[in-house]
Amino acid sequence: MKIELWSDFSSADSYLAFVRLGEALEQFGHRESIQLEFRSFVKNPEKEVHIEESHKLLHFAKQHGKQTFIAKALFETYARQPSPGTGDLLHAAQMAGLNKRAAEKAIVTDVYLEHIKKDQAEADLLSADFAPFMVINRKYAISGARPVDFIVQSMHEAWREETYVAAI
Repeated sequence: MKIELWSDFSSADSYLAFVRLGEALEQFGHRESIQLEFRSFVKNPEKEVHIEESHKLLHFAKQHGKQTFIAKALFETYARQPSPGTGDLLHAAQMAGLNKRAAEKAIVTDVYLEHIKKDQAEADLLSADFAPFMVINRKYAISGARPVDFIVQSMHEAWREETYVAAI
């Protein structure tokens, strides 16, 4: 089962959705069968210069298998410092287990901009007007920071459909 979460690290609701998703995954019981992917949601990159840098780190971390770790570190950074600087973001990268020099290179180059634009284009196709926005198996959409029980229920419904189809 695949769960995708489009989020904006500067959004308190996105952080809340991230935390609740983590709690839902703990309650769900089939964690090893879930592919979790964090997606960029950047409607106004000019509003906050470092938000784009944060999403570059998100995609950089994905290539190193540390996307969940960087998402957590970035959300915590934005919670402490609503407008973090590059140094704060690099500290978050180190906390996520990423190499600081490589993370700095990821921030200053445009290598990951296409990934960010692709995520935003997909969010637009899915009619996501704001973050957070979660999609389970490209079938169930959850917008906003919904309660843990609601997320778990949606996961179970998707799981039943997926395992029922697989059993046939």
